[in-house]
Amino acid sequence: CRPEAGEDCLTCAPDCGDCPRCGDGMCDASASETCFTCEDDCGRCTGCGDGLCRGTENCASCNLDCGVCSVCGNMRCESAGGFEDCINCPADCGMCSLRSCSESLTCVFGCIDFGGGGGGGVPGFDFSCLIDCFALTCTDSRSFLNNVINCSIGEFASGTCSDLPCIMRECRGEITACFADRGC
Repeated sequence: CRPEAGEDCLTCAPDCGDCPRCGDGMCDASASETCFTCEDDCGRCTGCGDGLCRGTENCASCNLDCGVCSVCGNMRCESAGGFEDCINCPADCGMCSLRSCSESLTCVFGCIDFGGGGGGGVPGFDFSCLIDCFALTCTDSRSFLNNVINCSIGEFASGTCSDLPCIMRECRGEITACFADRGC
C-alpha cells in the first residue's frame, strides 16, 4: 500500500486491505468515521441528547434533540420548524387557499423592510416571502398584483419613494385596480 501514491483502502483494497468497518470497535478518522457517521465506534456526539438542537446537530445527526427529519409524501404535514407547508408539500399539507389581489398585496407589503434594509434609503426585500405571496395569489389576480409590484419597484428605483405612504400615493391606480379585483 503506497499512501504517497494516493493509495488507501478505498482506492486500492488489494494493496491496502479492506477499509475498517463501522462497528469494529475502533473509531477510525482516516476511514471518515465520526460520531455522526459511526456512533457504534465513536460514541454519541457531544451535546446530542441534552434537549437542545444546536451547533452541528440537525435532524439527521441528532433526532433526539432536533426531531425526525421531515419527508414530503409521508402523509403527515410536519410544519413545526417551517419544514413543510402547503406551498412546498401539498401532498402532506393540502392545497393552499388562494388569495385575492388585495389579500396578496397585504402579504407583499409585509415582505418589504421600509426601514431601509437595502441601505441608502432603499427598502429591503425578502424575496422568498414575495415568492410565497405571489404563489398563493389566484391566477386571475396575478396580473393586478404584478402591476402593483412593478410600480413599487419603479418608484423605489427612481428614488421617488422609500416608504409605504409614498407607494400608496404614487401607485394609487394600480392599487385601486388590485382592490377592485374580485379574484378567485
